[in-house]
Amino acid sequence: MMRLSRMGFRLFEIDTEIQKYRSYARLIESFLQTKKSELIQVAEQLPEGERSEFLDHYYDEHFELAVDFPTVLRYSVFTQAYSFLEHTLLNYCNISKEEFALTISQKDLAGNGIEKFQTYLKKVANIQFPDDTEAWKTIKGYNVIRNCIAHTLGDVTDMNNATKLRSVISEMENIEINDSKISLGEKFCFKALNNIQDFLHDLEESYMKRKSLQS
Repeated sequence: MMRLSRMGFRLFEIDTEIQKYRSYARLIESFLQTKKSELIQVAEQLPEGERSEFLDHYYDEHFELAVDFPTVLRYSVFTQAYSFLEHTLLNYCNISKEEFALTISQKDLAGNGIEKFQTYLKKVANIQFPDDTEAWKTIKGYNVIRNCIAHTLGDVTDMNNATKLRSVISEMENIEINDSKISLGEKFCFKALNNIQDFLHDLEESYMKRKSLQS
């Protein structure tokens, strides 16, 4: 069996994890769409006089399939993907400390989350962090959206930075605010997964360049 290089193995792990979220999202999105279509097809086959009564009776089920369940799915996939990003950045901090024999740990720095890891990799590990990319700019927007979903279940009005949050959302596609809550479109999570994957590939390339200088 061919052995993967360290770079190849890390990218393999990244791509495998991202593909897992992507496949899961596709599977459940398809399932929900099928169940919703089945309900509508049954209604369309009924006489007109019975159709509205049927739809009234199954209104809650239709709403769950069309709104509630997709929201749960997309919130879950997005926050999980963001957590994977954070965890991967933390791993890069840890392997950089060991690989480059650094005396300072990411734990020694103030702050938290992705910006703390950015500072460590850029300033302490001296890695050419890819923060001039469109993917990183978008990821910083994800940070604000993720915090709202995690802390207020997507309710924008309960966030202290509601103005910033609205501004971030207004610049993105497949996401909007409905009745003060964040609504993720079907394509949003797939776009987010692509952005995170592209960014982590760029980071791996920068890490390997830094490592080559160590040799």
